[in-house]
Amino acid sequence: MVRTRRWHAAGILACLWVAGSAAGDDDASLEASLEALVDEINSIEKWLGRSDSELQALLDDLEVSDEEVSELGAKLFEAKKEVNRTENLIWDLEIREQQLHRDRQAAWKHSSVQFRNAYHLSRTDSLKIVLNQENPEHLARVLKYSEYYNRALVARLKEFRSIEAELSETISGLKEVRDRLLDRIMELEESRKRFSARRDERQDVISSYNRELGSSAGPAQRRASTRATLSSVVGALQSDQPFQRTMPAPPLGTSQGRFWPVEGRQLTSYGETLAGGRVASEGAFFQADPGTPVFSAADGAVVFSDWIRSVGLLMVIDHGDRYLSLYGSCDSLFKGIGDVVEGGEPIGLVGQSGGQARVGVYFEIRRRGRPLDPTAWLGTRNSSS
Repeated sequence: MVRTRRWHAAGILACLWVAGSAAGDDDASLEASLEALVDEINSIEKWLGRSDSELQALLDDLEVSDEEVSELGAKLFEAKKEVNRTENLIWDLEIREQQLHRDRQAAWKHSSVQFRNAYHLSRTDSLKIVLNQENPEHLARVLKYSEYYNRALVARLKEFRSIEAELSETISGLKEVRDRLLDRIMELEESRKRFSARRDERQDVISSYNRELGSSAGPAQRRASTRATLSSVVGALQSDQPFQRTMPAPPLGTSQGRFWPVEGRQLTSYGETLAGGRVASEGAFFQADPGTPVFSAADGAVVFSDWIRSVGLLMVIDHGDRYLSLYGSCDSLFKGIGDVVEGGEPIGLVGQSGGQARVGVYFEIRRRGRPLDPTAWLGTRNSSS
């Protein structure tokens, strides 16, 4: 059975917004409008203007395939992050263990000298004390101080051994955790190989999908459909109803130039004419290897995270002050509606969901529903990207 996910507008309203002057009836009306919008976007009959059950089946298969790849990619990403965290902790503890070992060796060397001195003092006979006119009480005090000092050294050495034993046990436990995680990654990688075969099948689906679209709608119409889809989503998210954010966040403009959405090569630019000059791009497309992390362009909250026809897996982040950033064609999405994200935080993985011919991520920035030039806003790539 095809698994179709719904975009719950009520979740958006409950997690991210509170109504200003809008009444409860207005909220219900907006929720119904949003549900209807996604139904329209995901309806191939609406998109192509004709009923085609074969193409509908192809798109249903494509959606299922994209969702399977998304789930697997997210699990692999999290497992690898956990392995890195565990190995860093093991590294830190091993450094501490080595330092403790050196400290214990130094303390033992020092205590050996003290024990030797105390032994020689205790062997001093009464005749030598008399001949050297030494004060026996002074020697007794020295021996007593030496005894106290040596006891402290012995206690310290025992403490060193105890700490080292605890560290060694902790490190062993962490290594077991790491090994289990590595085993889990191997299992996931095996799943990835199986999904690779499915990805090949998905490519066949994509090819069939594109061939069908090629006969039913030209490139310009497909580009226009994609643009209309994104505009519909953004229009619904940025309704004229007076909402006010419950979560304070700096406007997107204050983070200008700090974070790029992906490490990759930009293939298309804002305003670039596509499809023979009949459609202008409203965003930028960045090409990158499959599985490359996609990053949030600034602090914000997720207001949309779902699969959309012609766009694939799409995430929309609200940055306050009517700014939105859009990330399309992802293979995995790590965040859901209502999640708060930080600038530069991984939010997904690069891919080609939605039947895209190229691997990468489509990126837009909008304010009050109007697209802005994302590359002009991002500025020069820096070390934080």
